[in-house]
Parts: sequence; structure tokens; C-alpha cells
Amino acid sequence: AEVGYQKVGTMIFNLALCLGVIAASAAEEPMEGAHKSKDLDIRDVINVTERLVVIRRKHTNETHLRCHSALKMGAGNDTPGYIYLLKARSGTNSSAAYVHSIVNVTLLPLKGSKRYKATYLDGENKPWTRYNLTLKQKDSNEGCFVILVEKSTGQAGCELVVPVSKRNIKIPETCENYYTHNCTGTSLELYDPTCRYDKLDTNHNDSAANTTVIGC
Repeated sequence: AEVGYQKVGTMIFNLALCLGVIAASAAEEPMEGAHKSKDLDIRDVINVTERLVVIRRKHTNETHLRCHSALKMGAGNDTPGYIYLLKARSGTNSSAAYVHSIVNVTLLPLKGSKRYKATYLDGENKPWTRYNLTLKQKDSNEGCFVILVEKSTGQAGCELVVPVSKRNIKIPETCENYYTHNCTGTSLELYDPTCRYDKLDTNHNDSAANTTVIGC
């Protein structure tokens, strides 16, 4: 709701939000339960104005990055499109520097409906990896989201995403239950209480915060 950290200009989105892996990992099992359930409208996620935090995910688990987040910065150059600032901490140590990427979301209509999914490209060199993001579950107050991430590399899995203001409260059961019972794969915790989300749209007073990392 995977952080790929490479500036891709007008080339599209990731929420969550954050997604990829520095060390290439094998393609994962398809999300049978998530694939078969109803697709919701990803615009419910995009309409959130505060930073989005990835609590945990079930894909691309061979990564040292933690504290993944995504902040909508404004409209993109594509129509419809939205620029997002993606950040993550480069290590499990609380003192590790944060890395970032700027990406541009593009919306794609879901077949047979008026709903949308999102897509973006990420990668240091061509061919880039494409990420497709489909909203699978949310709570009635939009306090949590479960997003299915599908990569052109064959990896796929769910992400459990919340607005930053709700990161330390109990995750609504509608999202927790969906993530647990409909999303297969090993879950990786990306959030912990030492994650910093203050002023992450700046250099974080650390020159390393501008480092670009491919595959997060």
C-alpha cells in the first residue's frame, strides 16, 4: 500500500507505497485468495492526504529496508497522475539513514467497472520493473488498506497500509483479517516504533537521506 527507490520521472507509482528488493529473490506464490476477491477502487488510497505507512507485507522479503512510507506531493505530469515521495530506512538500526525516491502514479481502469488500480515503473536501468497496485480491502473509516502488489518479475503479495496518524493504534479487524486469511506468503514487519516520519520530505538533516536505492 513494496518502496522502490529510484526517481522515474513521469513513470508512475508505488504506495506503499515501496516495493522491490536489492538482492533479487525468487518469484513468489500467487495470491490465490487476494486474486479471487473483489477489486476495490485504489482512488480511496490516493485520496488520503497524510503520509501512508506500510506496516507489513507478504512479498519481496529479502530486504534490509524498513519504515516504508509514501507521501502524495501533488498532481503528476500524466493525466490522471500523482507524484509521490517514497521513503524507507536503510537498515534495521534506528540510527540508519533514510533513502528516498520520487515516482508518478498512473491510474488504470479495472475491467467492467468504474474503479481503478494504479501502476508505476521502477528500476535503475531499462527494462524497468512494473508494479501494479490493486486495493483489496479497507475499513469503513479508511483507517487501513490492504493492497495487492504484482510485479512484472513475477513476485506478488499483499501490503497492509495505514495513515501515519493511525500507525500506533490497533489495526481494524477488516484489514487484519483479510491480510491474514486472504493473502498467502510469509509476512515481513516493516514498521517499528523507532521509525521516523517527521520532516521526511526534506533531507532529514542527513545527506544520506537523498541516496537512491533500487528495490526496497
